[in-house]
Amino acid sequence: MRLSAVCGMGRSLDKTWQSILMEELRSPNPAMRYEAIVACGELGSRQAAPAIIPLIDDPDVVVQEAAIWSLGRIGGEPARTALLAAYDEMDAGLRDTIEDALSELAFTSGEFDFPLYDLAPGALAADVEDEWLLLSDLDEEPELLPSDDWDDEWAAHSAEYDDVDSLD
Repeated sequence: MRLSAVCGMGRSLDKTWQSILMEELRSPNPAMRYEAIVACGELGSRQAAPAIIPLIDDPDVVVQEAAIWSLGRIGGEPARTALLAAYDEMDAGLRDTIEDALSELAFTSGEFDFPLYDLAPGALAADVEDEWLLLSDLDEEPELLPSDDWDDEWAAHSAEYDDVDSLD
């Protein structure tokens, strides 16, 4: 019941639960630490970040993954610094988790410059129809449809399905 209560604290998005969650981050029970970490991440509790950062090295790998995820959700420079510092020490699976957390952190902070993916001229940009497109191969900016054109394209596409009889 206590695990469920801690889970519910995070889902409530009510920051009045922060003090209880901070206590549970030090629980000897890995399942309780996990639930408290996730709840702090759901709350976006920057107050909890200093207590979560050491849990990146928790003996329980599920707790480690939760700490990494939560720091990505919480954001802030201490979280980013801790995630980048931990990157080289982790195995491939946890590195993927850190990359996802850094992407989340960059997205929520309004940044789109991912430090692990510094695209210099000639760097891989995208996989287009099984051929790698290099940034240096682009002669000009890709053409984007104005929003009005997109609405027309979508209307034409969805009209194809209007003629289909109902499955009733």
